[in-house]
This record gives sequence, structure tokens and C-alpha cells, in this order.
Amino acid sequence: MLKKWFASCLAATALVSAPYTLADNVYEVTVTNLTYGQVLTPPIAVVHKRGHRVFEAGGVASPGLKTLAETGSPALLGEESENTRGVRGVFIGDGVVPPGQSLTLKIKAKRRDRVSVLGMLATTNDGFFAASSVPVLYPNAVNASVYDAGTEANTERCDDLPGPPCGGASNNEVVDGAEGFIHIHRGFHGVNEGDGDSGSPTGQALADEDLDWRGPAARISIRRTY
Repeated sequence: MLKKWFASCLAATALVSAPYTLADNVYEVTVTNLTYGQVLTPPIAVVHKRGHRVFEAGGVASPGLKTLAETGSPALLGEESENTRGVRGVFIGDGVVPPGQSLTLKIKAKRRDRVSVLGMLATTNDGFFAASSVPVLYPNAVNASVYDAGTEANTERCDDLPGPPCGGASNNEVVDGAEGFIHIHRGFHGVNEGDGDSGSPTGQALADEDLDWRGPAARISIRRTY
């Protein structure tokens, strides 16, 4: 079921960017999962001019960011970005990133461009990692913070979460109690532990020691290939 659900995240993500030109360089963007137990959904990389922001902490999530943060699908955010002034291209990874593993996607960019990379922490209500406006000019690696989109309450119930071990069968949206603005995520705290009502496949609450994280959730490495 998990494999089927993640496949559905990718079903509508084929975004066509402009052809390569002599002014473009090709870069590899590698996303490494730094968490112990969270799966990262297929990452989206938005190449843009300096000054553009895919999102603003403290602001309200766009429909595309809301969808990514709640379901893991980057398709709508990609469509929003492609239709935004200052965006040069949108590129989407072809799979999920399990804990301790990496995924590399190729992007094209001009030397002065920036790239923003985002993806969902799958076993959260509306948590996403993001590295915002990273220069592509020099080889570098940055850590991606974890944000809460503020669009859904953090129930931590399997019925409301798409990622493992829940499987995404229902992934209910619970808006009552949502914060209403994008902020640094407070983590996974096992709020339903001991109440016997987590909705998990085993009937047990989801444990914070398995799904919580400390610090950044991902490392984003950028390398020019030609």
C-alpha cells in the first residue's frame, strides 16, 4: 500500500521545462535524508532568480505548498511555480528518500540562479523540509530546516497521515486546530501514545522516538556537472 501511495504522488508530476541553451549549466542536486525514521517524499527543485521566494515563513501557505505538505505531491506547487515570474524551471525527483539515503536530480540553471528544494516529511500532518534560495554557482551543501505549513492540526493519528507505517489509506485533513501560518516545525511528539486511539495498523500509538527528529531533516548538495 505504501508503494502504491507514493507512486500516486508521482503520477501527476511530469513538468516540462524549457530546452537547454548554451547559457545554461547542468547541476546535480542531491537530497540526503538525515532523519532516523521519516521518509521524505519526492523532492521538488525550483530554479529561480535572486529575490524570488517559493514561500515565506510567517506567511500563509499557497495551495501548492499546502498540497505538498499534507500529501507529498509536488505537482500543484510545480504548476504554481512555473507560472510565476522569476522562475526559470521546475524539476522533480523520481522517488522517495528513505532515512539515511539520498536521491539526486539534475537541474539546469544559469550561473547567477538560485534553487529552492522542498519535500514532505511523510509521517507528519503538514510538515515539510526546505532549503530556500541556495546559489548554484559554487559547489556547496546546506541543511534544510523543517517547517509546518500551518494548514492542518498536528493530530499525529495514522488516519490523518500519509507516510509509514500508516500507508495513506485515508489521510484525512483536519483543519480544526491548524495554526494558520508557516512556522518552524515543533517535531513529532507521540501525542496519542497511551490513548489506544491512534488509528495505526497495530492499534498502537505512533512513538516519537521513531518519528521525531532533531535539527535539519535533509542535506542538500549542489554540484555542477557541465
